[in-house]
Amino acid sequence: MMIFLVVVVAFSPNSIHWIHGIVGAFLVGAIAALRVRFKFLLTRLMLVEPVIIAVGLASLLSQVEEAFPLLVVVVKANLCAITIILYSRLVPFYQVIRMLRSIGIGDIFPTVLMLMYRYLPLLLEEKRRLQRARQSRTFQNKHVRLWLTLATIGAALLARVVYRSERVYQAMRARGWN
Repeated sequence: MMIFLVVVVAFSPNSIHWIHGIVGAFLVGAIAALRVRFKFLLTRLMLVEPVIIAVGLASLLSQVEEAFPLLVVVVKANLCAITIILYSRLVPFYQVIRMLRSIGIGDIFPTVLMLMYRYLPLLLEEKRRLQRARQSRTFQNKHVRLWLTLATIGAALLARVVYRSERVYQAMRARGWN
């Protein structure tokens, strides 16, 4: 049902706004019925909102003769994002992976998702360690210095993740996984 909603919203013509209202009302009802906390939903939505707004701003550059292209793109993308957030809240991750394989996505994408899901806590722990090390070594709180430090942490985190993932991959290959 949730996938159907995403398809309806994503592929509906931009001139038919009542579809967005119906889907929005359905989602509000689903949020209320499932007792999803508004703070949880808003937190997850704010993670993707910069991307949604960037896509909406890019739609202003298109040659489409439409009254409010930014508004239409942002509304459609937010409805799709809320639907996906609700779906991920309701369905366990392993069932999503099973569904992806059953509809013929292949094996590579679900495997990458499973590995990402498996090692996400490890990545977050590495991020915490790097932040703690930065906080213990710096006493300044200037914005330029902070951004430079955060960029350095990001680069170090990427290097550690690549190194660790290579070690994990080699260990998996040694055990016969391919």
